[in-house]
Amino acid sequence: MSPFLKWPITALTLIGSIIGAALTLTTFFGMLTRGLSVRALPIFLIAGALYALGLAAGILFAQNDSRRGLIRIYYALQILWLSSPFVSFRFVSGAHFMPAIMGEKLTLSYGFGSVWHIASSGAGPWGLGINLVALTVFWLLRGSRKNGSRKKRTRKR
Repeated sequence: MSPFLKWPITALTLIGSIIGAALTLTTFFGMLTRGLSVRALPIFLIAGALYALGLAAGILFAQNDSRRGLIRIYYALQILWLSSPFVSFRFVSGAHFMPAIMGEKLTLSYGFGSVWHIASSGAGPWGLGINLVALTVFWLLRGSRKNGSRKKRTRKR
């Protein structure tokens, strides 16, 4: 992968994961002082695990850009924003540009930073959104091993 793509993707992944983890921890400890609900603990654990996945994926990708499996999973988790009265899931790390249909409205969400929303039982209206930043990064990571990647081993005959 070209260094002009590798390093911005690495920076987006690592910075987004660090910001997301910091915001999640800050919110978690803030809720602890106000009496954290036992039902909220698994949600914070899931969000923390997602940002930890991003840190691991970013570090592995920075070391060797042919290691794309984990980082592709990380960006795949960010592509869809799902909302229903039963469950809602939105996960963003680094940046987003997300057109969505929520209820009967067409919405557009965009920005830099990290956001997550995981809810159940009375979560929200029916809706679907697509994070075009995550989709683009996921698509860019599909390529073959070039420019700085370890070369495939070939057997000599």
